Order: sequence, then structure tokens, then C-alpha cells
Amino acid sequence: MSKVLVSIITVVYNDALALTKTINNLKKQTISRDLFEYVVIDGASNDQTLNVAHQNKNFIDVLLSENDHGIYDAMNKGAEIAKGKWLYFLNAGDELFSDDILICLVDDFKRSDINFIYGDYIQILDTYLIKKSPPIKIVFDKIKFNLPICHQASFVKKQVLKEVNCYNLNYKLCADHHFILVLLQKKLWAAHKVDLTICNYDTNGVSAKNRLSVIKDRKQILQDINVFNFKEQTIYIHNYLKILIYLVLSEIKLLKLYRRVKISLNKYL
Repeated sequence: MSKVLVSIITVVYNDALALTKTINNLKKQTISRDLFEYVVIDGASNDQTLNVAHQNKNFIDVLLSENDHGIYDAMNKGAEIAKGKWLYFLNAGDELFSDDILICLVDDFKRSDINFIYGDYIQILDTYLIKKSPPIKIVFDKIKFNLPICHQASFVKKQVLKEVNCYNLNYKLCADHHFILVLLQKKLWAAHKVDLTICNYDTNGVSAKNRLSVIKDRKQILQDINVFNFKEQTIYIHNYLKILIYLVLSEIKLLKLYRRVKISLNKYL
């Protein structure tokens, strides 16, 4: 019988350096190697990514390289292949915060009363390191437009992901948000927040122009699950205008100043 508790899944496409960074980070984990498996899902890269994967063939348990329909399609493929009871999606370029993260979670992985584990994370934004700490209680109405959890800082049981038919490919940027909303809506949410900083989550690779697409994706999700009413419409318009201002600041080179002021103010609020 397999001893694998958790399957770590890295999705990558044409990013050899990022994959190297994540593999080197995982190799430092102090947990017994037979308690986790490492799955790499590559989107048919044509750079040096596959060379990096083959150079680490003794560490990578499963390597799949083929065309896909985006990051969530690749994540679903990884989930299907995975042997672990728990799944952890760590993007290429992201890192676990410390060498003992997985071993600290072993007892939680063995619990039968939870299906989702999450913790704090460090968001890397330009040259800033910002610690994010999601609330202990996740409430449906409070996360409609803002998901405080990131999948790099959370672990999900494979069984519950299968119960909701994995990540919905209709949402190109926010399928993980949709997944959590559906769990809450269907009363399947059995989460546990751990007092750990799980990962370093690099947001520098996310194009600012995608922010409008994220807002639109979230609007579509709320419409599809029948909770897009007057209140949600008002919030949507507010968020959309906020992102437009963000983009204007980017164009006129004031964004870094805006971020510095915002981070400084957050220290006192």
C-alpha cells in the first residue's frame, strides 16, 4: 500500500529557470521522501524546461508533457495522475517557505475530519515581501470578489476536488476561486487553518492587464452560481474602476510610488 500522503504538482510552460528554482526548493524538504510524490505537468515546452525535468528525473516521480488548455486544465491532469490523498499545487517559480513545512503538516494530512488545509503566505510584489494571513473562518459572502487564500498556500483532498468535477475550465484565471465558492455553497467546506507560513508566492509574473480579466471572471462565476445581485453589481463596478485607475497609474509610471505609499499606510492602519 502506498505511503504517499501528499502529491505536489507543478505546472510549467517554457520556464526552465522557474522550474529549477522550485525543484531545488522542494529537494530541501526534511520530510521522508516516500511520504510525498512530485508531479510535473508541462505544456509541451519548447525551451530548456524539459531538459531541466529530465536532469531531475530521479526526483520527479511523474512527468507529463503535452499541449493543454491553460493552467487549470494542466492542474486537473496533475490531480488525475496523483496518488496522494492530498494535493498541493506549487507553481513553477514558487517556493515552500521553510524546509520543514511538509513534516509539520503530517498529522493534519492524517486527519479524516477536514478536506482543506491552508495557511499564511509571503507575496512577492516587485521588491516587496508582503505577509498575507487569511482569516480562520472563510465566509461565503466575504469572498465573492476577493479570495484571501492562494492555492500555493493550501492543500486539498483529492476526493473533494473530484466531487465538484475538478477545476472548471470555463474560468481561465479564477477556477480556484470558483472551486472554493462551490465547496462553501454545497456545504462541503471542512477547512483547517494552520499557524504556518506555507510559501513564497511570486506575483511579479502576473501581467497587470490580466487584472481586468480576473474581475470579469469573478463576475461570471457569481452569475453562474446565481448570486450576482444588486450588491454584487455595485461591488463589481467599484472594483472595475479601481483596476482602471491602477492601469492608468502603471502607464504614467506612478504605480511604484502608489505601492510604496499603500504599504507604508498599511503599517499604521
